[in-house]
Order: sequence, then structure tokens, then C-alpha cells
Amino acid sequence: MPKKTKTQLKKKLDVLWRTVGKENAVCEICATLPPNERINYTQLHCHHLIGRLSQATRYSLENRIILCSYHHSLGDFSAHNRPEWFRGWLKEHKPEQYEFMIEHQHDLKNWTTQELEEKIRNLSEPMLN
Repeated sequence: MPKKTKTQLKKKLDVLWRTVGKENAVCEICATLPPNERINYTQLHCHHLIGRLSQATRYSLENRIILCSYHHSLGDFSAHNRPEWFRGWLKEHKPEQYEFMIEHQHDLKNWTTQELEEKIRNLSEPMLN
């Protein structure tokens, strides 16, 4: 079987990053709201705390938060439309992930093929159980 290219490996990692552990997930912002204020959209999105252009953290699950489409990008109070509000919410409700974001926001990385293959194995393990 021919070796996969870095581009193919990165595409597979993007899919895994978006799907691992999402089966029974709920919007992490809605979960902190009183029941009458929750949006309850059924479509969930995975949001990068540190943007996707940062290769060092792009495939890290610590760099992911699961949000409904309203809190991801559609609503007035969403991660994309109000990043300052979102950072405040994250600091209050998810302090470990907030610290991860602050600590790693300037990390640089250029993945080797072997490292990408290892990341795929690590992200695939939860799916095997």
C-alpha cells in the first residue's frame, strides 16, 4: 500500500478531530445556561480555540470546544462574532482550556509524516473502544 501524503494525513486528522467524542455531546455554552435560555440546536460544530492555521494545536482535543451553530458563528454571542465575550466565558467556565489557549497560542510546529500518523492513531483509539 502506498504511503499517504502529509495532505492526506492532515485531511484524515481534520475529520477525526471534528468527530471523536461528538456522538453524545451538547453545546458546551448552552450547558452552562438555565434551561429556558438554551438554544437546543441539534447541529453541533467543533470550534478551534486557537485558530486552525496554528499547526501546533490544530489537532489537539484540548484546543476544541463543541458548540451549537448559534454559539459557534450564527448568534450575537458566539465564538466568532464576539471573541472577547467568548474568551471571558471560556475563562469562567472552562479555565483549563482557557489556560491551554493562552499558553499555546504562539506555538509553532511543522509535522513530520510519522508524527501525523501517530496523531491519527491516538485520535482513533477512542473510536475503537
